[in-house]
Amino acid sequence: MPTADRTCPRFGEWFMNAEQPVTRAMDLYIRIRLISAPAALTNYVILGYFLCRANVLPSDFSCNFSSTG
Repeated sequence: MPTADRTCPRFGEWFMNAEQPVTRAMDLYIRIRLISAPAALTNYVILGYFLCRANVLPSDFSCNFSSTG
């Protein structure tokens, strides 16, 4: 049974026509970015929660974005 690496086309490698060290560095970079994506999303969620709770902002800011007349 073929692995996922062999069945997926590597368009970036083909398009860049890069040498082996560059291809390995690109592969490592993409893997790190994919693994760290959940941590970045979690950071946005936590930061958004605290910003909307106004725990880290001045007291005159609120997350109520409805228009007030």
